[in-house]
Amino acid sequence: MASRTARMGCALGGCGTGALRHIGDIPEDPAAWGISVRGAARLAGALRDGRDLARLFLDLATLRVERSIVPSVPALRWSGPGPGLAAVAETWGAGALMDRVAALAASR
Repeated sequence: MASRTARMGCALGGCGTGALRHIGDIPEDPAAWGISVRGAARLAGALRDGRDLARLFLDLATLRVERSIVPSVPALRWSGPGPGLAAVAETWGAGALMDRVAALAASR
C-alpha cells in the first residue's frame, strides 16, 4: 500500500504525466489542489513557510559549470595536494594527513 504522502503526490499530478513535477508547482491555496487532504491548511502553511528554503536547496543542488573556469572534464581530475594543504593540516593538528595524501597522490 502506498504511503499517504505518495498518494497525495500522485493525486496532485506528481505521478506519470501530471502537470506538477516540482514542489514549486503545488499551489499555495489547498482549494486549488483538486483533492481532499486531511490537515490541508496546515500542510499548505508548511509548504508556504518552507518555499524559500526549498528554493535555496534546489539552487544549491544545481550544478553550474562556467566554460571559462573549467576547460575540460579531464581538468577536474585531482592531481595531488595543493600548496596550502600542509598549513591547513598543521592548523588542524593532522600531520598524518599529509603522509596519507602524498601516498594517495603517488598511487595515481
